[in-house]
Amino acid sequence: MRKFLTILICSTLISCASTQVDQNADQTVYQLDQVNAPSKWIVHISPMYPKKALEEKIEGWVKMSAVITENGKVTEIKVLDSQPKGLFEKEAERAFGKWLYKPALLNGKTVKVYREETVEFKI
Repeated sequence: MRKFLTILICSTLISCASTQVDQNADQTVYQLDQVNAPSKWIVHISPMYPKKALEEKIEGWVKMSAVITENGKVTEIKVLDSQPKGLFEKEAERAFGKWLYKPALLNGKTVKVYREETVEFKI
């Protein structure tokens, strides 16, 4: 029983320690014009065309902003504008969330940056 409790306590402490945020990590999110090398997408997932829009032959676009992490992942997606409203946003966000970027560089270190992208829907 004592061995079991020791293992349980150790595993709990390890899982708690691994979920803590590194306090020394730079949490600043930069603008693209503040970095030496901007982020560039390397994996671009195309959105699926919404069935209703395809049936009615509707085209449009969605402009979004996001934070690109030091690892090149897309986070904190926000829709800034779209045309027509309410038709393409969900699919644009889903696809954009799967894009992968070459991270931005500032003084030789990868950093988080804000980025805007427009996803177009054309038949």
